[in-house]
Order: sequence, then C-alpha cells, then structure tokens
Amino acid sequence: MDERSLVIYRDAKSSIKAFFSETQTRPDECFVIFSSHGRRALCTKIGGADPLLREGYDVICVQTNCDDWHQNVSVKGIEKLKVFLKQKYRITKGYGSSMGGFGAIAYAERLGFNTVLALCPQYTIAENFDKRWESESKKIVWYQTIEMAAGYNGIIHLVYDPFDLDNKQAKLIIDNFNAANVTSYKVNFGSHALPQYFHDAGVLKRLLFSFAKDYLQIPKVEKKTNKIYLKQLSFVLFQKSKFRWAKATIQRSIELGDERYSVYRLASDISYGLKEFDDAIAFTKQAINAKDNNEQSIQNHKEHLANLLRITGKLDDALNIVDELIHAPKSKFTAYTAKANILLDMQRVKEAKATIRRSIELGDERHSTYRKASDLSHRLQDFDDAIRFAKQAINAKNNNRQSRQNHKVHLANLLRIAGKFDDALNIVDELLQVEKYKFSAYTAKVNILLDTQQVEEAKATIRRSIELGDERHSAYRQASDISHRLKDFNEAIRFANQAINAKNNSRQSRQNHKVHLANLLRITVKFDDALINVDENK
Repeated sequence: MDERSLVIYRDAKSSIKAFFSETQTRPDECFVIFSSHGRRALCTKIGGADPLLREGYDVICVQTNCDDWHQNVSVKGIEKLKVFLKQKYRITKGYGSSMGGFGAIAYAERLGFNTVLALCPQYTIAENFDKRWESESKKIVWYQTIEMAAGYNGIIHLVYDPFDLDNKQAKLIIDNFNAANVTSYKVNFGSHALPQYFHDAGVLKRLLFSFAKDYLQIPKVEKKTNKIYLKQLSFVLFQKSKFRWAKATIQRSIELGDERYSVYRLASDISYGLKEFDDAIAFTKQAINAKDNNEQSIQNHKEHLANLLRITGKLDDALNIVDELIHAPKSKFTAYTAKANILLDMQRVKEAKATIRRSIELGDERHSTYRKASDLSHRLQDFDDAIRFAKQAINAKNNNRQSRQNHKVHLANLLRIAGKFDDALNIVDELLQVEKYKFSAYTAKVNILLDTQQVEEAKATIRRSIELGDERHSAYRQASDISHRLKDFNEAIRFANQAINAKNNSRQSRQNHKVHLANLLRITVKFDDALINVDENK
C-alpha cells in the first residue's frame, strides 16, 4: 500500500486495487470499475478512473487478465471487496463496458451498489443468438452468472446500440431484472465499442460525470467525424445490401484516419458485394498490414485474400498464400480447405483430395471437411472412400441437425449410385420421418425406385410428396417425367404445367419446362398448343 492506492486482492488471474483521490472531496463515495474484454494488465487504472479521481471520487479497479467474465475473482476477491466497501463508503457505484458491464451488473447485488452504469453489457455469452465470445464461453467455469443478481433492487443505466447484437443482450437484462429500476439509452450506430465512440468525440468524461452526479445524460456526438459511428453505419448498410452507400460511408471513415483492420476488412467485403474485386483485394492487403492486427486476424485476412485471388482467376498467387498459411506455426484447417478449392479450380482433383486427407490426418474432424473428402472421392469415382467419408461427416461432433440430414441425403445418393439400393432406401425412409427433409427424401426415394425399375411405385411416391405440400418445380417435373415414361400423357402435361407455374422457379428452369411441355404436346399431336409454347420461348 502507498498513500494513494491499496491492493485489496490479487492472484495470477485477477486483481482488485483501490485508488484514492488526492482531493478527498467526496470521501464517502466510491466507483468500482470492471475491466473489459481483451485487457491483460492487473493492478492498474482502468479507463475512466483518472477523471473520476480528479473529481474527488475514490476508484476501485477490478481486473482480469484471462477474459473470464470476472469469474476467478468471484471465489475470494469479491467478498474481500464487499467488506472493504461496507467499512469505508456510504455510496458505491458500479461501472463497466462489455465484459466489464457484465461484471458491474453481476456483482451489483453482492457488493451493494446504489447504481450501475453498463455500456453494451452481455447478459450471456453462451447462447446461439450471439456467438461473438463463443470460444471464451467454452473455457469458463461459471461461479457468478448475471441471473444470480436478478434480485438487485438498485438503479441500472443500460447504454447500447439498438442496431448491434447488444440490443438482444439489453432486452434480456431488462426482462429479467424486475426488481431493479432499469433505464435504457439507445445510441444509434455507436456499435459495441461505445467507450471509444464517446472517447473519440471527447465526451466520455461528461458521460461519467453525469452518472456520478445522478442525472445520467447521453452527450451529443458530432457523427460526421466520428469513426466508430461511420464504421457501424457502414456495416448496417452493408447488411441491408446498400453497398454503394456503405462504401461511401466506410471510405469517409478511412479518410478521417481510421486504420483499424476491421475497417479495411469491411471495405473489402463491401467491394466484393459490388463485384469491385480490385478494390476488395487492395483493402484486404491493407487489413493484413494494419497496426492493430493480431496473429489470428492476419491469418483470417490472408485466407480472405486467397479466396479473392481465386475468384479473379489469379490461382498461382492464391496458392502461394495458402501454402504460406499451411506452413505457419499455428496453421488452421481452413487453410487446407482453401488450398483444396484452388486445386479444384485448377482441375487438380487428386491433389485436392490429398490435401483434404492431409488435413484429416492432422486432426481436422469438421463435418465440412469429411463432406469435402466425400465429394472429391465421388468426383474421382472412388465410391468406397466417398461413402466412408460421408459416414464420418454424419458422425462428426461439430454437426448440427440440418447438416447431418444433408449428409444423409448425400450418403443415400452415393449408395444408390454404388448399387446398394436397400441401404439407400433405409436412409431415405429414416429421413422421411424428419419434417424439414421429407420432400428431398421423397425425391431421393423416387430416384432409387427408378434405378430399380419400380416406376409405378416411384410415381406413387412423388405424388405422395406433392399431396403433402411439395410445390417445388423439380417435384412437378419429376412427376411429369415419370408419367411420360408410363405413357400417361395427360398427367405428364398436367404436371409439366404445374412445374412451369411453381413459385420457386427461375427463368431458366421455367423455359426448360416449357420446352418439355412443347415436346409432350407434340407427342400427343396437339401441334397448335406446342407451337404456342415454342413461340413463347423464342
């Protein structure tokens, strides 16, 4: 301890340190600030501490160096802090952003905060609607969830961007903290980086002082020169496919000196959406060279650059980049997938398969990798390998229900091609029980029945699919083709008309069905009707 600070708690992963104001004009009031994601220092001041100290408030900084959502400190540190606060202060306030906002709310009840200011906090990082911190969530041992503080009856000021995923997080906090007085403040296009949004505008201190004096006021920001605002606005426009506006907005941010890799990468993605590939490549190279990069983000940008080069036909350049990625100390399996795709474009199918197999040998157990190996084996007519890899794709741990069903449809098709009709039928009969996949399963079953010359049963199967609501143009066309094969021309013509009028048609498929209908009408000697269809297609 020195005269202006005191370490209340410290271990290898977390710390709690008090900093005392020199002026001591408010000796009975204290701010507890929780560190946000990505910080690695312990026992230091957190952003916002200095201006509060100068105003006469004591500040206590709760920090973690392992992005654990302040779980490690829960075991021993929080209880020591609770005793310290109770002995020394009459009024205590919690503050934090992102992970720090989570911490301020999660410990509000245990620490007895009078009020909390939380900028873009999370309610949870373990749900599917928000996967930004999915990798961290899997590593954390949870001692203090935010639900455990739902009995808090103080005041919560909740500040967030309604156009960000933080909107859903805020709604969960509002819905579950019924005992608290929760007030929400929406900052349009402030993004998840709200502290930086306010700091760049020079108004973060004003926000904190208004909170300190119990009349929280969101300061006005000059948006035309705020880089955080411009980037977030550009991103929202990009999501809405308003690419020209999005590009003009992100270029304005870059002109103002925004050199973050995420800005250049967004500019690249927007240029890609506009099919302006030269710009997309140039922006990606700037993203790679940005100063705020880390090893993982550089690798992601290089994979993106390789894909852009591949799309523009610069296959040798693309191959050089993925080979560099594969030989990097922390290479990712996605680099092997990228290399396989480039080799396929070069018609080097055997090398593509060898590349994917190498990825699998090194421990790549993603269902998409096994499926890629199956597709390549199919292309090389190595059906035993294709079937084996398809089964591995089905059983992969990272599967979801949809991908697993897709792989089963693929496996059934392989078994049909390999002449293993009974095995194929068993799979499609299983798929028929899954509501979402029943129509594709009916189609697969029809193909198997046709291969085994069970044409009448094939017709009954596709008709059953249509009766159950299958309105795909491909289903009607299949029914028409089978009716034609059975020389039931009236039915063939009826189904062909339905194929033409199906809602999921494309212009090309509709024209193909009209040619098919014209041929059926010709066969049935309905020449005038056939000529009308031919003239329409000209």
